Amino acid sequence: MGSQRSTTQRGPARAPKVVADKRLPAGAQQPYTTRMLNASARPDTALNVFYFAPTNATRAQLRATAVDENMVMAPTMAARKSAWSKLSSLYVMDRRSPEFRAMTDALAHSTDTQERTAILMLMAMRNDATFREVMAHPVARTLGMLSHGSKVDLAGLKRAISSHLFLLSDERQLQWSMPQVKKLTDTTVARLRAFGVLGRALKGGVAVTRASSTFQREALIFAAHLHYLSGGHNHNLLGSPYFRGLGLGDEGSVEHALVYNQSSHGATERVLRYRAQGGIRELDLSPVPAA
Repeated sequence: MGSQRSTTQRGPARAPKVVADKRLPAGAQQPYTTRMLNASARPDTALNVFYFAPTNATRAQLRATAVDENMVMAPTMAARKSAWSKLSSLYVMDRRSPEFRAMTDALAHSTDTQERTAILMLMAMRNDATFREVMAHPVARTLGMLSHGSKVDLAGLKRAISSHLFLLSDERQLQWSMPQVKKLTDTTVARLRAFGVLGRALKGGVAVTRASSTFQREALIFAAHLHYLSGGHNHNLLGSPYFRGLGLGDEGSVEHALVYNQSSHGATERVLRYRAQGGIRELDLSPVPAA
């Protein structure tokens, strides 16, 4: 038998491949657009993909789960690809993103379906500046202080959203038309229903709020991660749009939530410490999982 060439690699061993973070743009750098007109992926579709995908799945594996294995439950290949595009637009679907890793970590630790939906809502806010603006201002002002099961005038909520969008368009010279603002308003309300913020409609156009006061520890931790990852600091933690989106827009409710979650659930390796000093609130968290 003739001699065979050795395939043993010589020289120094290769260093393990390091996956670089793919950071999302800072919140202040994201443009206000009508992008959410085309991004209405249902949260239960995303949760279904995450459930069936491998642990710590790559973007390619997530796409295969959604499109090839049809865990988006779409009737055609074109519909599967469209659903994947919407999922990517709202939820990133890329483990290289620290925001995505923080989200999937929160989802993995949560056992409550409504809380998991709220976590996805926070990620949609992070990816869509227009949705974030609406959630942090007219929606927070209208719904933020209402308790679970409270009634809200749906027509009044729509007027508040539309008025804020027109004001935003004027201030930023976006030149949004009336049909665009109406579509943005309707899409926002549809999202609020999908994310569990608004419940069933009642007589007279009144809806029942649900998610504003039913946040739990994991949604709170993810909201804090998003605040810091998007360039926020401790001095403006109380004004974070993500806390406001959870119905935690004032000092009393934020402080109560942080203290409550520590005392009720006990100190964990994920929430290291909460400090309140003067006008500054600091929430020390364990690092976002590595890629």
